[in-house]
Amino acid sequence: MKRSSTPFIFVLCKLNQSIDRTFEEDTLRNLPQFYNYNFVYVPNKGGTIQSKLSCFPSLVSLLTRSFKSRNNNIFLYIYDTTISAADIQAMEESSYSFKTTFKSTVVSAGTATPDATALVEKFKASSIEEDNPAENEVGNFYIDEEADDPAYEGLANVKPTKSYFGPPKTLNFTLSGIVRDKSSGEALPFCTVFIKGTTVGALSNVDGFFTLLKVPTDTSTLVVSYIGYSTTEVFLTPIMPKQNLNVLVAPESAYSKR
Repeated sequence: MKRSSTPFIFVLCKLNQSIDRTFEEDTLRNLPQFYNYNFVYVPNKGGTIQSKLSCFPSLVSLLTRSFKSRNNNIFLYIYDTTISAADIQAMEESSYSFKTTFKSTVVSAGTATPDATALVEKFKASSIEEDNPAENEVGNFYIDEEADDPAYEGLANVKPTKSYFGPPKTLNFTLSGIVRDKSSGEALPFCTVFIKGTTVGALSNVDGFFTLLKVPTDTSTLVVSYIGYSTTEVFLTPIMPKQNLNVLVAPESAYSKR
């Protein structure tokens, strides 16, 4: 069954500005033309311009992997004033994956009130359809890289954070999935799984599977706890699968070094 896909605008925050602050100050999301868009706010902890930009193709692929023509309605808005239009052009010339990821990339002029008319035109989405809705896919939404990889030193034990701040798209739905050990992939039986702030909850069965009925919204927070493992929060978003959600949890020792 085909359906129209939802456009995405990835927003790179100002240098060292929190996601919450960027969300509060962002006027783009309040424009009526973007009410049906998904906004993904990406933290900016510094580094070279290339390192900031080169991560986007992988991030976009992870979050929008169900879209066959995702570059037709994926956009990038940059608040980082150290990045110029010339930097974007150089990145597109040197990286084919970056160039083909976004339909349009806009660097903020640094003004409090952006040119709404120009942005609406720049971020105008094409009408495309997809055959395989994300609800029927399997997805991993808690990823913890191996600590002994120098490239990820300092990142391996960072817990997941909320990245979607848009409105919910589905209410009172059924969510199913499986809980696994993030290192071995082994299913974990009898885990406690519940929706934060509600009475909606269940235990995973002997094979690690769980089903939650009447989940309030697809922006709720899923909480998973298991003896000997760190309590894991999964921040649901409208693009996450609602069936066969694969939740990976880490032993408590993975966070003991923080």
